[in-house]
Amino acid sequence: MDLGERLAMADTIRSPLLDYQGKEAQLRAEEERAARLEEARVRRLDGAREREERLQRAKERIQQEDCEVRDLKNRLDAWVAVPVTLCPAVSGLRSRYPTSVRGVPRRATRFGY
Repeated sequence: MDLGERLAMADTIRSPLLDYQGKEAQLRAEEERAARLEEARVRRLDGAREREERLQRAKERIQQEDCEVRDLKNRLDAWVAVPVTLCPAVSGLRSRYPTSVRGVPRRATRFGY
């Protein structure tokens, strides 16, 4: 075998080997790219899930505060339950009947109703 035949034989052996190595490198690069894309997608989903949880907690906190405000308003309304139009009539009944009979909250008597 002369040198030309040996080089031709080496080229025929080397060519598929280089093709295989090139394809292997290409597949590895595609796998790495797919892994990076998957990681980015997972991070986006985690970020969206975290934002959703924060939004839900904020909504719950707002509902809780609304309930507290509503409760305080109801307590205040019950505390100042004497209508203004009844004040003259109530003042006439004041000397005869105790507070509980007149239907006036006990605390309202502090303000002269």
